Amino acid sequence: MKVFADLKTSSADWLQHTNGCVLTVGNFDGVHLGHQKLIRQTVETAKALQKPAVALTFSPHPASFFSKVATPQAVSCDRLFDEDDRVQQMANLGLDAFIIQPFDQPFSSLSALQFLDLLQRATQFSHFVVGDDFRFGHKKQGDTSFLRQLAEKKQFKLDLCEDFLFGGEKISTSRIKKTLQNTGDLAEVLPQLGRNFSLRGWVIAGDQRGQKIGFPTANLKPTVGFAPAFGVYKTRTQVRSENFSSITNVGKTPTFLSAVVKIETHIFDFSDSLYDQWIEVEFLTFLRPEKKFESLEALQNQIRSDIIKAQL
Repeated sequence: MKVFADLKTSSADWLQHTNGCVLTVGNFDGVHLGHQKLIRQTVETAKALQKPAVALTFSPHPASFFSKVATPQAVSCDRLFDEDDRVQQMANLGLDAFIIQPFDQPFSSLSALQFLDLLQRATQFSHFVVGDDFRFGHKKQGDTSFLRQLAEKKQFKLDLCEDFLFGGEKISTSRIKKTLQNTGDLAEVLPQLGRNFSLRGWVIAGDQRGQKIGFPTANLKPTVGFAPAFGVYKTRTQVRSENFSSITNVGKTPTFLSAVVKIETHIFDFSDSLYDQWIEVEFLTFLRPEKKFESLEALQNQIRSDIIKAQL
């Protein structure tokens, strides 16, 4: 899969040598099962027509861009997974090209028609695959009705992808984030995301309190700003391509009056130093909310209980 940094440069040069393409557009935050359905329909259509399958996305996330000039949102604007993960997921789904368009003030000001014209000039698309609720252009003025009206004039075919439902409701990144933020219910998230939620990044130096109380932890600096509900989770931690059972605390460690959100993982039966190591923590089950303990002994007893529960 080819990855391009915007619509106007190498993507246009490469696509000029093709007989059009099959295009889809979206934020693809998390690449959940709804996104996967849309991408697979794009890829299947492209294969049938013997044309490249192309997806366009944006960076930063439009919601993150607009949140800087608007009131804070109830749901985090931070991405569920990092950019490298998004690219890898798209490659796994069989796309020929993935365009990551910078989302800035000039781009956000494009009208629906200007946006569509830019897409056509840059990608030469002959088929456009989108969901029923697709919106685009300044103030989301463009929709599928607008696309239907222009399809014949602009000489492209519009293909709609039906929503992927879970529990009778449409799967969406916002829905997944709300569940993770509010309850940490991973059993609710897995059938929507299609994989376990995880955080990855470098292990950085912490305050070493875990070591002092007999439960050393890896202090993760994640590649994204999103974090699930505060509390303790049963997790699986990957270190140097090897998986280990673990528990992870997400939160501000109220027993020690910390003001910073931390991701701290205790790996079972593991004694190697992990400082400056790259790890990935896969969240499996929410065990309990974060709480303040009156003594270190009470905290130690609770950690032992958490470990036993995680090993069941």
